[in-house]
Amino acid sequence: MERHFLARHARPQVCSDTPSHEWELSPEGREGADRLVRAMRSEISSIVTSTETKAVQTGQHVAKQLDLPLHQNPDLGEHRRANEPFFHDPSRFSSTIRRLFEYPDQVIFGTETANEALSRFSRALSGYLGGPPCLFITHGTVLSLYVASISDRSGFEVWSSLGMPCLITISSEASLLDVKTEV
Repeated sequence: MERHFLARHARPQVCSDTPSHEWELSPEGREGADRLVRAMRSEISSIVTSTETKAVQTGQHVAKQLDLPLHQNPDLGEHRRANEPFFHDPSRFSSTIRRLFEYPDQVIFGTETANEALSRFSRALSGYLGGPPCLFITHGTVLSLYVASISDRSGFEVWSSLGMPCLITISSEASLLDVKTEV
């Protein structure tokens, strides 16, 4: 049985004046990408990232260190919310994310529902699962939606626990095998 790996990107440099999809890795994020390299040695044949800067930079770091090809797929991107202002209050952001998980068929914020984000992400991922082992570098909300959809875990609880980076292992049949909340 082939295994595939889903990682949340490494920690970005948060800049409230810049859209989150353009945030770059922080120095701590580069260290996190190094930890991801160590966790992935000889496990994968390629890396696929979303097109968001922090995911691409995480993937580039791992790909360079492991001498692997890197591909991008925009459908692995985060729940679409580029139209939203920066949440300066972390508790307000957390409560908004909680509502997104609680009301998956409603647009809570951004431009898509939780179920629309999950459907987009799942379709993109399914195109790779029959192939050789890959590392997919993606984002916390959409990754949590996916993990909840293939397990009995609460999406919000998954989201609340995920570090940057984290590493999720799934089978080629999309069964959850392992969750490492921190790498």
